[in-house]
Amino acid sequence: MSVAPPYQPPSPPPHPRPTRRRSPVVAASLIAAVVAVCLVVVGVWALVRNHGTASRSTSTSAPATTARTTALSVLDPCDERETGPNTGEASAGDPYLCWAGGSGYDALSYDVKASVEPSTAYISAHADVTVAITEAIEAVHLDLVLPASAVTVDGRPAQFVHDKMDLAVRTNATVGQTVTIGVDYAGIPSLESDMGNAVHHVGDELVLADQPAGAVTWVPLNGHPSDPAKFRAEVSAPHGVEAISVGRLVSQGQDPNDPNRDLWVWQPDEPVIGYTIMLAVGQYEIDGPRDVTVGGRTVQYLAAASQSHRDPQATLAWLANSVKAADELTKFVGDYPMSSLGGLVPPMATGWALETHGRPIYDPGFIGYQDSVLTHELAHFWFGDTITLARQRDIVINEGLASYCEYEADITGRSMLPGEYLDVVYDGYGIVWKQKLSDPGPGMDTFSTKVYDGGGAAVQALRNRMGDEAFYTFIKAWAAQKGPHSLDDFRAMAQQYSPVDLTGLLAAWYDGTERPAKTPENGLP
Repeated sequence: MSVAPPYQPPSPPPHPRPTRRRSPVVAASLIAAVVAVCLVVVGVWALVRNHGTASRSTSTSAPATTARTTALSVLDPCDERETGPNTGEASAGDPYLCWAGGSGYDALSYDVKASVEPSTAYISAHADVTVAITEAIEAVHLDLVLPASAVTVDGRPAQFVHDKMDLAVRTNATVGQTVTIGVDYAGIPSLESDMGNAVHHVGDELVLADQPAGAVTWVPLNGHPSDPAKFRAEVSAPHGVEAISVGRLVSQGQDPNDPNRDLWVWQPDEPVIGYTIMLAVGQYEIDGPRDVTVGGRTVQYLAAASQSHRDPQATLAWLANSVKAADELTKFVGDYPMSSLGGLVPPMATGWALETHGRPIYDPGFIGYQDSVLTHELAHFWFGDTITLARQRDIVINEGLASYCEYEADITGRSMLPGEYLDVVYDGYGIVWKQKLSDPGPGMDTFSTKVYDGGGAAVQALRNRMGDEAFYTFIKAWAAQKGPHSLDDFRAMAQQYSPVDLTGLLAAWYDGTERPAKTPENGLP
């Protein structure tokens, strides 16, 4: 993801980043909401535990037509329950993302059928969520903003309790068993957090996307990035309105259930994580679908630009640079990991660019002058979308590597080389050194200047210390992995491929709270 830093160093940063808007949630209201959540959660668990295993009932948290605003905080510390053992808790146990995911299961696939009214942002949907039970748990906890009206497990009515974002479903499944949870839900999504608003609705245009909580506005899923799963979406929209999601466009045509609507079917071939799933419904000019070659692999290209732009064709031409950027990246990070490629520029200002799976979203303000942002978001296809985070605090792996890639790949002419980038960051950044890259803090601290540019500079320092041959071998090996990995894994693999000891460098750059000493051992000759 590309965001604006809250701090500007004394000398100009290597590149500007867009401003991320803060949620207007009032602190008092947020505290009240958190207290209410805690009280309801107690009731939720009492209800789920008190149901007999032989009896089944259907419970709803709100009528399907209810429109509501969900306030989400990622800044509050996790309580003991949320960080405890895997007993089916309403969290994956990540202290940076207390709300996200659940324990005791592995999400395998999400199959969504949704009908969207872009003028009102009203969504009615059914999703089948297939999970494998990995621990002896009392309930599977999914993340979903829209209120559920009915839930089934393997086609049979199931007990469930839905409180704000937490959908707790009793499956009666045993360890090793795979079950499919069917969820009916509807409403007008709204999700405000201390990191922004995941719902962007202006006029007849709707965009659902954000990091770290975008897809939970319209898909029931495990919202923690450590649990990638297959994804498929069938989206019905009024005729003449485009419905864009992630992955390949499988088909598009008249909705068989309504001659006045079109059905768009999207499916990535690779597993996805929650915040990389987006939905944009509105008036778009589309380039594609067409085949392109990236690093020798043929993939489907599709880009979309809002018709509200002064020159949508110029926007599509800018997005088309993604093919060259992705191809350049394959030269030093390895095989292209996606079945799709493209981009989307919505009509409204989002305040960020985001690496949504195979089709990043770019704020309109990027168009025409900042090609490096294309490289940054596409680099996340390897670092973040394919290699996912085991825990949110390690986001410097993704953002540092993506920031470094902006200067490694040459699209239309680099503003500076990676070595020059390291010098600018090292000489120009002051107070930000007091933030640990290995533990930057939750919320907006996770997306700070040091995480992006300090993290990118650390990668170049690592290259200086290891030497080019060992460094590029390591980066390709790291990029070839899939699934959740940690900063500890990154350190260990770097050392495995390094001809010299990296202990001091890794500690100085990732754990230090002072500017690293300018020594060859720290990658600063």
